[in-house]
Amino acid sequence: MASPSTIKASCRFVKVKYGSSSHFVALFTGLPSSELASVLGAAFDVPPTSIIGIVDSTTSAVIPLSLASQAPETLVGEGHEYDLLLSRSDLKRVLVAFVSKLCGGSFLSPLDAQVLINLVSQSDPVVLSAYRFAEWTQDANYFQAALVAIAENLKRGEEGEDVHKAQEELLDIAEVLMEEEDIQMRQYIALVDAILTQNDMVVAAYDGAYAADDVVNELLDNLKHVADLLEQVEPVPIEGEEGGGGEGKKYEQPSVVAVITFAANAMIEEGRMSHEAKNFLVELGVREEEFVMGAYDKFLEDGDQEDFKDTLLRFVVVRQTQLMKASGIGEETEEEEEEEEEDYSDDEDSDDYSESEDGSDDYDDTDDDSDEDAPSDDDYDASAPLAGGRQPAAGLTIPTGFHDAIIKLLKHGRITKDAATALLTAMANGNQVLGTIYKAFTVNKDAKAFLAMIVHLVTPEEEGNKQQEQQGQERPAKASQQAPPAAPSPRSQPQPVLASELSSELKDRFGAVFKQCLQLLIARGMVTQDGALALLEYAQDNMPSLMVLLEEFNTTADLDSLLEELKDIAGQQTRGGDAGNAGNGREEEGTKKEEDKMADEKEQEEVDEQLIKVLTQCIEVMMTRKDITIEGAKVLLELAKTKAPILLALLAQAFDANLDLENLLGSLAELANQELNSRAPVVEKAMTDEAHKEELSLGMHKVVDQIIELVRTKTDMLDDKGVKFLTMLADQRSPTLYGVLEAFHTDKNLVNLIESMVLLAREGVKHMEAGEESEDDEDDEEESSEEDNERVQPMTSVERRRSLSLTGIGDLNSEAAVGGADDDYSDDDEEDDDDNSRPTLEMLTHPSSLTHLIVMLHDAGLASVAERAVLLSLAEASDPRCLAAFDVYRDMLTAIENDGDGDDDQKEAALDDLVDTCMRICKRELSHGPYHPRHASFSMTNDGVVQVQPQADDGGRDDEGGAARDEKEEDGIELKTFSESFDAGDDEGFIGAGPGHEEAEGEPSSGAFSTSDRLEVFKMMQTSGVLTEDETVILELLVEKENKHIDMTFQLYQESKDVVELAMTLKQIAQTAGDFLADQMGKDKEEEEQQSERPNIDPSSSAYDVFFGHVESMNLDDIETAALRLSIAKNDPSLRAALEAFRITENGEDLKDTLWKIIRRAIEEVEVKERTGEKEAPPTAAATASTATAALDPAADHDPSKFTDMERRYIFTMLISELSKQDIITAVQGSELLSRFNAGDKGIMGYLDDYERQRDMEAFVGRLTNLAKDIK
Repeated sequence: MASPSTIKASCRFVKVKYGSSSHFVALFTGLPSSELASVLGAAFDVPPTSIIGIVDSTTSAVIPLSLASQAPETLVGEGHEYDLLLSRSDLKRVLVAFVSKLCGGSFLSPLDAQVLINLVSQSDPVVLSAYRFAEWTQDANYFQAALVAIAENLKRGEEGEDVHKAQEELLDIAEVLMEEEDIQMRQYIALVDAILTQNDMVVAAYDGAYAADDVVNELLDNLKHVADLLEQVEPVPIEGEEGGGGEGKKYEQPSVVAVITFAANAMIEEGRMSHEAKNFLVELGVREEEFVMGAYDKFLEDGDQEDFKDTLLRFVVVRQTQLMKASGIGEETEEEEEEEEEDYSDDEDSDDYSESEDGSDDYDDTDDDSDEDAPSDDDYDASAPLAGGRQPAAGLTIPTGFHDAIIKLLKHGRITKDAATALLTAMANGNQVLGTIYKAFTVNKDAKAFLAMIVHLVTPEEEGNKQQEQQGQERPAKASQQAPPAAPSPRSQPQPVLASELSSELKDRFGAVFKQCLQLLIARGMVTQDGALALLEYAQDNMPSLMVLLEEFNTTADLDSLLEELKDIAGQQTRGGDAGNAGNGREEEGTKKEEDKMADEKEQEEVDEQLIKVLTQCIEVMMTRKDITIEGAKVLLELAKTKAPILLALLAQAFDANLDLENLLGSLAELANQELNSRAPVVEKAMTDEAHKEELSLGMHKVVDQIIELVRTKTDMLDDKGVKFLTMLADQRSPTLYGVLEAFHTDKNLVNLIESMVLLAREGVKHMEAGEESEDDEDDEEESSEEDNERVQPMTSVERRRSLSLTGIGDLNSEAAVGGADDDYSDDDEEDDDDNSRPTLEMLTHPSSLTHLIVMLHDAGLASVAERAVLLSLAEASDPRCLAAFDVYRDMLTAIENDGDGDDDQKEAALDDLVDTCMRICKRELSHGPYHPRHASFSMTNDGVVQVQPQADDGGRDDEGGAARDEKEEDGIELKTFSESFDAGDDEGFIGAGPGHEEAEGEPSSGAFSTSDRLEVFKMMQTSGVLTEDETVILELLVEKENKHIDMTFQLYQESKDVVELAMTLKQIAQTAGDFLADQMGKDKEEEEQQSERPNIDPSSSAYDVFFGHVESMNLDDIETAALRLSIAKNDPSLRAALEAFRITENGEDLKDTLWKIIRRAIEEVEVKERTGEKEAPPTAAATASTATAALDPAADHDPSKFTDMERRYIFTMLISELSKQDIITAVQGSELLSRFNAGDKGIMGYLDDYERQRDMEAFVGRLTNLAKDIK
């Protein structure tokens, strides 16, 4: 005997894994591959024939089983793992067997099982993935539920097939991710589960990918993100795995009963087998009959379902024939059959069977055979010989009386041969129902009830009724010719008490089961209370039929089928009478809904009728007083029928303010006259242009007066100065006021009208106050020549920005502006359809304001209604892009006019450039801004006009008033540094319009809410569930940083007192800031790789950072850099226009070309200055703020080695921007350093002085980095 050390030396122990279980397998030279397959199959509970090799877990090398058994030295020993490699065909057999088990256990219908088997045969990835997940988690219930879900999904037709195909596609993508090692195995398993269960994130990823251009790559990225978010699924080890000796059981073979049931159901659907034959086979399977078990083992081996079904079919035919021969059925010769028929007819004539009045056969006790056949009590347990003197088959015990009764029923055609076989087999196997029925017969000797019960058990109800009808038609004559039967003996007397004697035991069992079924039907909502009562009544008269159903349930254990059949019976019972009640109930429900709808319509009709009634009374009074004509009355009635907003506003004003009747009648009369005038043709107006203008002005005054009264009634935010300003706008027929009224006429939103009027009044009052302070300057401008007054003079950058910020009001003290508005709108009002009313090129090149220009663009057909609405909204918000485009347009027009040529082609080119820029801005707003259909503030009127809900704050918008940029652009450290380098200076000069400029003095402060008050508000909102904890923390941080958005939000709340709007605005600010912080802290590596082609440009940078990145890529020398810096210091309009154009188009090449032109022009100007010795003059085409430019220009005696204040600011902000981009300092640290620099921190100023003297950038960066480390 070999020692253990010798055995260990000659053996190699290899660790083999399959699923989540693993075992150490001993290999030695000469081990047969079949024996190794058997060992592995027993260890992992898989068929040995399916094992074809092992796979190296490290190198993925496939090793055949024969090589592993014959040359184990080629395998790496301990510490190395191998995976078991199975044949796919054997996996299919395992899955087919599992599906068969589910069908046998009534979890699947035969049709669903066949569908799943077809999917398995096609290696469907959805089914295989479900198996893979179940194998990973060792959860057979999951696999069962997944198969049921797949089958249910495919029942839905085309929709289900589309879902199945989508799951296949997603599973393929998931497998690609795992193969490319983008996700781990645990993530892959979790992703498979999410796909199979149709997780919301997976569905959203799939829909989002198909909305993109590159579907495959987008789907890969989306699924990878989903896999990162899902919780990883750990493998579930099988009990005993850790010890190495335990066996993991992955799958149990289906039972023989389940397989037989599945095959029999399939043959029943094909029409090749009866239900009785199926029950017969199931009984044999329960007893594990030898032939059936052999066929079952063969099916598990080869998985040939058709061969298994054919074997069962042949076997059941042979066994039924044997049973019939053993029972004496079919042995009679033709002569015996004829004699038997004669005997039957004689018995019939001699009252062996008497026809009762209801057409049923009475088993007469005068028949000697019946007396002899009437079994005694001992017959129930006796094993009587069968007909023909043969003994019953082995294991069969059939009472003689029961056997003879079945034979006679079969001979007389009352039951079929299959039914007879099933009854004899069931009785032989000790069926309790048949045993109870036969035992009751041996007690009361009621042959009629006994035979009727047997026939009822095996005959469907419809066939039984049909047979009774046929028998009643065949025997009426014989029944009438027969003599009255003798008085029946107690034995033959029909016993109505059979139910009571039979029910003593049977009814108790039946009643208990039936009661549970009723409770389930009611609990699942399958039947109503009426249906349950109908079933109870049906059970009293048709207990045998229900017993058959329960007996089938005992065999199949299919609870759902039993409940469905009981539901159908309940429906049949209630359909005749009570079913109508259900229909009536549905009709009543529908009638109730319709009545509610009619009631609502009736209520609305009553309101409309009341409105017309009140208006009619007013019209009668006005007509009596001759305030209006008949045409005016008709106009008012038409407005009432169409529910015109202006009419509803008048009535609302009258009722809310409790105005007297005189004011209401006066307003209605004015409205009628205005409508009549607006509808009358121009050619029919007998008035001069001056009279027409006076009428328009009067109408405008009346409308404005009504609106002012309504605004002052609704709110107290309109003071006397605002009323005065609105009245002045009405006198001047301001285009802005026209735009506000036209917007109200379009969207019929009274709230927007009130807010617009209040905002217009506030801005106008500010402008009026500013105009009074500069009255002397305006007087000087009025003394200019008439030619200069006729055209718009170029304004400085500061003046232009401030004038445009008044939402298109323009320079109200400018006669040219007012005159231009008068001329423009008088023509439009005079004749709308006249081509001459369209704005001319001269008008388009002399706009009084940005709003005026936008209105004229629309009138000229250069902008649609939607684009006009968008541009007007942006102009009111002082959008920087619109302002920049308008500045460039005005500068170009000024340059053209100063040249003296006044070429219309040049003006048209400038106008084309402006329209093109405006259209690009509109496209961006309609795609990404608040006008996008998915935006929360987007809405559309019934007329198809886009409208935007009024913004009570700027919390969700950019600091410059434009549309909200991407999250990475908001308040970024780079954007802030660039803006501050332009907008903030030691001399507090206002240069540009960046986010860093200070608020106007006239703006109200938010000092009413202290910091502690704001924090208390945040805590209250968090307690009430309005804000989350994270949002509260972010808002508290913003309050500590004195964020201007928070200040403005509380300022607006102090004016409007709208708590809901305050809460929503704060929540929006917190979410936006949270997203910004998340973007700053986490950078996606893939995006960095994609952006690596762009030199020195961070993927998360703002538009300004990208601008500086392109500047760096130009590789400018010292002279060129100084020239560009000089252009920045001068606030060159060409440079600002290039930057705004780049922000819109993001075309880096065009930006570089423009910058080169600006640099060369600056260098040329410097060279000219050096040659001539003259001072530099500002460019003619860029009439910017000369005072601000002069303040920034270095003095003539300035030391070139010293930095100017602008250069110091530029150097510091650019350095902070670079340090933030390279993650040397954080965004918070950068902001703090900038704040200290703006505050004149001595330490930072000292560092700058050292750098100015030494020009040592490394030392300067080191000092700033050390200083930033102290900032937390």
